[in-house]
Amino acid sequence: MDFESIKRYGLDYIGIDEEKSYDSFNPATNNHTIIVHLLKRDSYICPYCNSNKFIIRGSRSQLLKYFSSLEKNITLKLYRRVIKCKICNRHFKEKNPFIDSQRTTMIQKDYKILFALKNTTKTYTFVAKEFNVSPTYVTNLFDKKIDLERLKLPVVLAVDEVYSKRLTYHKYCFIMFDRLIIK
Repeated sequence: MDFESIKRYGLDYIGIDEEKSYDSFNPATNNHTIIVHLLKRDSYICPYCNSNKFIIRGSRSQLLKYFSSLEKNITLKLYRRVIKCKICNRHFKEKNPFIDSQRTTMIQKDYKILFALKNTTKTYTFVAKEFNVSPTYVTNLFDKKIDLERLKLPVVLAVDEVYSKRLTYHKYCFIMFDRLIIK
């Protein structure tokens, strides 16, 4: 993978091994796949015993849903090294520079989803299809990140029931409105 591709995807701030990393495009699914190998570091610190004596035991892959400003369907396959501490004999993985642990969606994609929800004509399902996630994910993200204040009730609240011939199952509609606004 060349430096221009790395910069286009917005990955230029991370130490990527350009010789091992590459990207591919599948026109049938309109999906980009980026294979990323991180540069090998000289020292790692064990999170259990804070030792810097280690043995590299291979690598494991992790799939991430990436989102750039240019393209929407990008899957990032990150290879992280598995490291064994010589002191405590415990295994740990190289730190993921893209996301926090236990997540598969990057924070960039969450911001783009929330920005798309600003448009009040879009539904959760429409935004979920647009960003290739589930509607439940979009709903939970909105509930977690957005705190809407409740509107205050008016001084006078008018209530009415209206019969509708167009409706097939429930013929009556319940209507509430603020009488002071209507003139």
